[in-house]
Amino acid sequence: MAVAIALLVATGSWGIACTTAGPDRLFGPRIELTRNAQRWRAQGLAAYSLVERRVCFCIERGPVRVVVRGGVVDSVVVIAGGAVLTSAEAAQYRSVGGLFAVIADALDRDAASLQVTYHPTLGYPTSISIDYSAQVADEEVQYLVSDLTPAALPKR
Repeated sequence: MAVAIALLVATGSWGIACTTAGPDRLFGPRIELTRNAQRWRAQGLAAYSLVERRVCFCIERGPVRVVVRGGVVDSVVVIAGGAVLTSAEAAQYRSVGGLFAVIADALDRDAASLQVTYHPTLGYPTSISIDYSAQVADEEVQYLVSDLTPAALPKR
């Protein structure tokens, strides 16, 4: 399948229909992931900030501002109150590349439900909703992303 995706990426042929059963049901979402990841990479943004909210059966902190430098999460600040999260606490939040990895992982794990919305021009995911197993309660997770701001951040 990777060869087919690479061929579609190279030729720009995106007219693939998604099926709803069997292994092919993931083909369309993989094409969308690849297309939007390429659109994001074309922006060349290695330094930016974004507002991210992770909704799950977990500790809820509300929205946070994620600061990314060199494509890696540098810091995470809780918007309400301004608390800076420790590295361990911040590990649950993602850069745009990390969000693409979350989507790829859900596809690889054949999640029971995956719904993704991508930014129409920049390609980054603005909403990811995953239910890994229809038979298990409380393992669902949702990432909501907004206010992505490119930055020429000063070096530390």
